Amino acid sequence: MLSIWGVKFRQIFSFPNDRRPATLRPDMDHIIEAKEVQIERKHFYVEFRENDRGRFLRITEEAHGRRNTIIVPSTGTNEFTAAIEDVLGATEHAPA
Repeated sequence: MLSIWGVKFRQIFSFPNDRRPATLRPDMDHIIEAKEVQIERKHFYVEFRENDRGRFLRITEEAHGRRNTIIVPSTGTNEFTAAIEDVLGATEHAPA
């Protein structure tokens, strides 16, 4: 489990060469919007997706051959981004 701000997220791994028959694969996600960002040696993929269970934000970090992903249900995106803004806002006033 990946833990951020006391909230635990299950790590999701995708395998692009999935050769199982389509009937054995989980339902595919539909990408609504996507953005890729490279910061130093890390690549971040931010995607808003949709599947049979609903819409969600998927954030994937790829660095040094490793991949970590968190999923935020669309019902929690406002709370998630507010938490990020609060944390970053608090660091502006903290001494270096």
